[in-house]
Amino acid sequence: MNIVSPRFFGVTNPGLSATRWLAHVLGAHPDVYVAHGKHALDSVQREDFEKAKETAGIDSLVRGNDMAGFYAASTLEEVLTRYQEEKPAARAFGFVHSYTVHTLIRAARHAETLENICIQNLVRHPITYISSHYSLVRQAERYPKLYAHYVGCVFPEAVKEYPELILLECPDYRAFVAFVVSCFGVANLIRDLAYPRIRSVRMEKLTSDLDALRNFCEELTGLPYSADMISGFIRQGAINLHRTDKERKGPNDLYQGWEVWQRDIAHVMIPSTVIDWLENMDYDLSMLRGKSNDGRRSGTLAPCLGDQLRALDAKHPLLAYLDPTEASDLRFIDEELQGFNLVHQHGQAHAVARSVDVHDLSMLEPGRLRELQDRGLCLTGDSVADVWVAISRSLSVRPELIQSNLRGYDLVAFRGKIFARSRAFEIADIDRIAVQHFPELERREKLYVSDSLADARAWVERITYRLRPKRILARLLR
Repeated sequence: MNIVSPRFFGVTNPGLSATRWLAHVLGAHPDVYVAHGKHALDSVQREDFEKAKETAGIDSLVRGNDMAGFYAASTLEEVLTRYQEEKPAARAFGFVHSYTVHTLIRAARHAETLENICIQNLVRHPITYISSHYSLVRQAERYPKLYAHYVGCVFPEAVKEYPELILLECPDYRAFVAFVVSCFGVANLIRDLAYPRIRSVRMEKLTSDLDALRNFCEELTGLPYSADMISGFIRQGAINLHRTDKERKGPNDLYQGWEVWQRDIAHVMIPSTVIDWLENMDYDLSMLRGKSNDGRRSGTLAPCLGDQLRALDAKHPLLAYLDPTEASDLRFIDEELQGFNLVHQHGQAHAVARSVDVHDLSMLEPGRLRELQDRGLCLTGDSVADVWVAISRSLSVRPELIQSNLRGYDLVAFRGKIFARSRAFEIADIDRIAVQHFPELERREKLYVSDSLADARAWVERITYRLRPKRILARLLR
């Protein structure tokens, strides 16, 4: 193990942004260990950059999930320890594209871990990202395991978030699926905007500007990078080129070449908050403002996605989302939370939702502050890292089962709360229960909402202890 305290770094990104290329650039320093994506942990160290460019293709992305199970089952602390075991003599250890901002924060178990890692977020123009990702998903149709992930996991989640997709024209089902999945990657960027310390960098700048690339590498690793060490990477360009030469156009030309139904999908799915954020980074996103239809819509009406789903299965499960019971996670963040502002006050850090428009918490009445905290619009911690973890939990994508069948109840974590849900309750998904129904469900002892796991367990014990004599009597009378 390294005697000197190691340096830890991370580059977060949703993918298809020259991340494999960037991992090789960082790994060009002999004292740096870097992992890429969910590839084998030694892939950057043993892979020859020149040969990688010659053999790059869809097969590399299929192999890119080799370590997905390891990352899913490991805390960030365990991952960083494993990195040190891979190259004990290194002075800096990190990853590129193994996490998004949101999943990185959720992977950390201790706030100090986040405080001691240098993190940069890599972004790309959303139109070129969607174009590359669309091409990737269409190619993945030849690889059943990879394609099953897109069509069986990502697509249903996207339809759940944006049920109006079911009503959009769908002339080609597979093309529709691929485009929705690709736009969903951009839509999910909204989850990353809530973390106040993370700085975002344009991918296009790094791949073309030697000084910007060198400064980026040195800031991340704390080690010097010479021009000779990295200039060749800029000359040779990215490893994985998912788009063909014909598709390699500028963002505006790409958008103009999209079909009307593709434009409709992009306008429905990409949140305004994400557009605002990316425009502040000097990306031109004027094509995503206003209406998607420029008069090219044909007179013949194509079947909508709902028609295609009914053709596959008259009772297709995705059709259930046509009548959503509540706002989706991404809509909730975009329309109500819209990211957070960081406020330091009385020795604590507070993340206050921008929609609240409060910068001096001392001006709030105690009852109002408590209301904001209960609604998840003000999250408090002893440090910025504590607040990051609180935000991550409050914006959790899916409920997480903590304990199954505790005296007839499941304990579930969701959006910073612990739910004790009766196993006899007909609705299994906590995220599909409207908040206004909580009091009635608690009165009926079907549901209990708490801030702590211990309190939720104590409530279950009290309820089941009180009911135990009635159950015994019922058995005796059978």
